[in-house]
Parts: sequence; C-alpha cells; structure tokens
Amino acid sequence: MSEPTKHQPPAILLVEDSRFFGTIVRDRLVSEIGAQVSWARSRGEALELLSNRQEPFFMAVLDLNLPDAPDGEIVDDLLDRGIPPVVLTASMSDTTRDVIWSKRVVDYVLKEGPHAIDSVVDTARRLASNPGIKVLVVDDSVIARAQLRLLLEVHHYHVLEAQDAGRGLEQLEQHPDVKLTLVDYHMPGMNGAEFIKQIRKTHRREDLAIIGVSTHGSGHLSARFLKSGANDFLYKPFVTEEFYCRVVENIRSLEHLRRLEDMATRDFLTGLHNRRYFFDTGRKLCDNALRRNLDVAVAMLDIDHFKRINDTYGHDAGDVVLAEVARTIGGRFRRSDVVARLGGEEFAVLTTNMEQEAAEGIFDEVRGGVQALRVQVGEATIPVTVSCGVSCGPAAELEALLNHADSLLYQAKNGGRNRVVCAPTPEEDA
Repeated sequence: MSEPTKHQPPAILLVEDSRFFGTIVRDRLVSEIGAQVSWARSRGEALELLSNRQEPFFMAVLDLNLPDAPDGEIVDDLLDRGIPPVVLTASMSDTTRDVIWSKRVVDYVLKEGPHAIDSVVDTARRLASNPGIKVLVVDDSVIARAQLRLLLEVHHYHVLEAQDAGRGLEQLEQHPDVKLTLVDYHMPGMNGAEFIKQIRKTHRREDLAIIGVSTHGSGHLSARFLKSGANDFLYKPFVTEEFYCRVVENIRSLEHLRRLEDMATRDFLTGLHNRRYFFDTGRKLCDNALRRNLDVAVAMLDIDHFKRINDTYGHDAGDVVLAEVARTIGGRFRRSDVVARLGGEEFAVLTTNMEQEAAEGIFDEVRGGVQALRVQVGEATIPVTVSCGVSCGPAAELEALLNHADSLLYQAKNGGRNRVVCAPTPEEDA
C-alpha cells in the first residue's frame, strides 16, 4: 500500500454507483483533505482502474452492494491487492457486520445521513496522518504481537514491537515520540502493571496513551492497570470494531490535549511558543544546565522599524511580516531549544550546550535569513531586518541572562540595526 507524504496527497479509490452520493463524497475528500480521488461506478470499472494504475491506492471507499457485485465481492478484490477499504452500506445486520469484520477492513459506515459522509472524510483524514503515529506493542506472545500488528497496520500506524518489559523500555527510549502503547499483563520478568508504572516515571498521560490487554483476570486486573497509569483496558479476545474504537479514541484524546496545551503555550499569530512558556520552560532548562555545568545562550531579537512597517503598509501586512520572521527564526533551531514571541515584534531564543562562537554564527545566519526575506503583501514587497543581542556563557538565572541579552540588543540597535551583538554573560550574573 502507498503511504502519502507531506508533499503527496492520498490516492483514494471511490467505488459507488450512486451519482449523488458519490459526487458529495468525492468533492468532500478533495476539498477537505486534498485527496486524489479516482471514482468507479461499478466493480468492472474499479477492476479496470486497478489494472491500468501503476501506483497503488492508499485506501478505498466502496459501496458494499454494487449492481455487478451485490454480495460485497469488491471488498475481496481490494483486499487481495493490499488496499484497505472503508465499506459503505445502506443497512447492516449482525451477520453482515461479522462478515465485514472478519476481513481486514478499516471501518464500515452506514448511509444514514450527512454525518455518514463526515465519518468517511474523518476516517480518510485520520488514515492519512496515521503513518506518522508510532504505536508500541509489548507482549511476550509472538502470535499476539502479530495479531495486533496486523490490525494496526490496516490503519497505517507505524508499529513497533517488544517481547518483554525491558525491551519495551528500550523501544520507548529509542522512540520518545511513541503515542500509544499496548501492554499485555502476563510477561516474564516484569508484569504489565509494573511496566506501566515504570513508563509513567518519564512519560506523561498527555504525551503517551497506554492500553492494557489481558486474556486472564477479573475486574480487579483492569483496575490495577488503570491505577498503575493506563488510560484504558481490553480483555482478549476482543471485537475488532471495539479495538479500533479504543485505539482511535485514545489517539484522539492525546490530540485534543495537545491542542489545548498549544492554545495555552503558543502564540496564535506566529505559532511560536508564547511568553509564559518561554519563562516556565526556560527556567527549568537553565536550572538543569546549571546542575550539569553547561553553557547556555539567550537571545533577544527585534524587528527593525516595525512601527514604520505598520504605518506604511497597514497592520495586516505587519502581521504577515511577524509570521514570516517567526518562521525564519523558528526553522533554524533544534527541537530542544526554546523559541518564543515575547510580545509585539520581540522574540527570544534559549539554547543549551552551545558555545559563544557557535551561537554568534547561528544567530548571524538567522539575521541573514530575515534580511533575505521579501515579504509580499498585495503588490507591495516589504524588506525586513532584525537586530539581535545574545548573552552566552555559564548557566544563570533566566531573568539575568535575558536582561543582559536585552542590553546587547540595545547596542545592536544603536550600532545601526540589522546586526548581532554577542557577549559573555557578566560574571556577577553567572
């Protein structure tokens, strides 16, 4: 199966004989997730499309009952070619549901109204983003791991495995961006509940969801999992539909928490961290650098003559300039660095374990990158420059470093602007 990239929209095969319903589904997939949709109105057309196409489809959306495939034959056609389908149907009996879930389908959607199309689009959008979501399966049973891997890969998740708790901890250390962990209870050396306690020492609930899984035990076992730090629990054997619902809801909860966190810690206009985040996180990083005897660099950057830009081109243009400068600044630094908009046209950067010579070179690159910008607003091309003050040296209190950087920024402004002034942190502040 073909996985879309950031530069490649998902290729989706739509098989639907209803012109009205098919048009709506196609248009929504194209407009809302940028999908490349190939529409077939029968099984025959779908097979012809498949035989003439070189690149595989990422997924399919198909009607279960077509005029030339009344018993869902099209589902097997696609599965045989490794294309996971979302099944559309006007009705669903228990028998039909069991048959559908016995196959490796993504989901089924009942054609019961406008919300059915919402479900199709939401599922397609989620599948397109799932390749970037890492899921760790920890179970000592090879068969159980293979079963979970198969189910997860139908939804395009990036799946990692571990056969015991020790290897599970190693995987989490090597892949700190894992978003979901499925953990069996009975494992050699360390059971699932103890393993979860170890995970929670380093991974917050807001960053990593954990689902406990077991074939044995009672309600006390699920309570033990949850009290140890799990977000959810499943007894095996589970229903495939329930499994997917639990996985999706746990991922969705993480995404919701991240959005709330971003709203509280990020600047709405530029997407950079805000003043509150800079001071809260910056103090912790400075304290940690002080304990480890690491150098830090704290910089203040200010857009030159920003009031003149607003007065000449308007505040909307000023907002575009702010966003472009923020993108240029933020794109140059490491994930471990803190880049923030403090307010107005002022930005701040905190880096750790960076010596003065390296810091001076990097911030001059940033200055040059901003100078190279030609911000286009309507017919106007707006030139932009920044001035920068950088305080470098042994870690100290964040406020002292920031005050020193601010005084260096003042020197850069008085020296003609569009320049970087970098100096060691005064000894009384270090």
